[in-house]
Amino acid sequence: MKHIDQEFCLPFDKENPEFWMRIEHLGRYVFAADYARKIGAKSVLDVACSNGYGCRQMAGSGAQILGIDYNASLIDSATALSNAAQITNAAFRCADLNTDPLSDIPTPDLITCFDTLEHLESPADFLSKLSGMQTKNGTLLLSVPKAKFEPTDKAGVPTNTFHLHRFSEADMTDLLTGAGYRIQQNLYQPHTNICMSLHNKACRESGTSKQIALAHFDQSDKSLLFFARMFGIPTTDLNEFSYGVFFVAQKG
Repeated sequence: MKHIDQEFCLPFDKENPEFWMRIEHLGRYVFAADYARKIGAKSVLDVACSNGYGCRQMAGSGAQILGIDYNASLIDSATALSNAAQITNAAFRCADLNTDPLSDIPTPDLITCFDTLEHLESPADFLSKLSGMQTKNGTLLLSVPKAKFEPTDKAGVPTNTFHLHRFSEADMTDLLTGAGYRIQQNLYQPHTNICMSLHNKACRESGTSKQIALAHFDQSDKSLLFFARMFGIPTTDLNEFSYGVFFVAQKG
C-alpha cells in the first residue's frame, strides 16, 4: 500500500503546473481560516497538514494551531516555514493516522481534514477517533473526492493507487453520523474544476504545455490567495461540477 504522505499538493509550489488544483486546495484553508475566526476557535487541529501551508493561513485567526502529518520531512519544512514567518501560534508533529491513537492531543474546537479519508485503512475508525477528541459542538471541516470522479478498474477498485476508498455523499453521511457528527452543510468547489477543464482545453488547442501556461498567472503568494478566495471557496453552487464534497459537521 502506498502511504498517504506520498500524495499531496503544495499550493505555493510555483513549479507545479496544476494551477487550479493548487487553488482548490488553498481555497479550503481560506474557508477554514475564515470559519475559525467566525466561531472564535481557540484551538485547531489540522490533519495531514503537509508542509503547514494551511496551518499558516489559519494561524491568522489567533487560534492555537497543531498540524500533524506522517511525513517527517514535511513536518520539518512546516516548522521551518512557520518559524521563518515568525508565527508563534502553530506547532507541528509527526503522527501515523492509521495507528496513532492521538489521545494526547488537547481537545480542539475545530478539526480540518481535507482529502485524507480516502487514503486511510479504516475511515470509520478514524472519524470516531476525531469525534472522541472533541467536546459537544466541536466542528469538523472535511473534504473527500466524489466517487463519480474516481476512476476504478473492473473490480471497482480505485485506479488511483494512493486511494483505498471511494465515497458517495450518502456514504459520507453514514460515516459522519455514525461517528457522532451532525452535518450542517454540504459544500462544493465547482469553479476550480470548471477553470481546470477550460485551462486544459486551451492548452490542448493552442499546443501549450501546462508548465509554459503558468507564465499567464501571477504566482505571488498574494495573488494565489486572491485566486483561492475568488474561485476556491467552498460554496453551495453548481455541485455537479465539483470534483469533491466539503462537509461542515458538528459533534453531537
